[in-house]
Amino acid sequence: MQGRPRTKAQAYRIQLITQELGCLACDIEGESGGFADAHHCDDQRQDHDRIYGLCPWHHRGLSVDGSHRNRMRNMYGPSKAHEPRAFTERYGTEQQLLDLQNQRIEEWEKSRVSKVI
Repeated sequence: MQGRPRTKAQAYRIQLITQELGCLACDIEGESGGFADAHHCDDQRQDHDRIYGLCPWHHRGLSVDGSHRNRMRNMYGPSKAHEPRAFTERYGTEQQLLDLQNQRIEEWEKSRVSKVI
């Protein structure tokens, strides 16, 4: 099934999240967010306004360096794919993470404007 085309604003949001802001869970853990996947809230793959950033580990449970799943969990916390309940307990609900993502976008935009002025 093909999703609806993204608007320019949605494409900008996804690019900002995935390439600039990075993983919210890593950020909560005090780690650099790095690059991230765009996670669609509530598995709504067609709603490009309801996304937040998660790295491959936190999003899909994928180790980027070949580490075993238990080692990754000990280092970075639970992944949404392997332990959804533990992930929510540690990082928040979909809505809380979406709200945090929107707050981070707003802060990033304000800091960008202040650098220009």
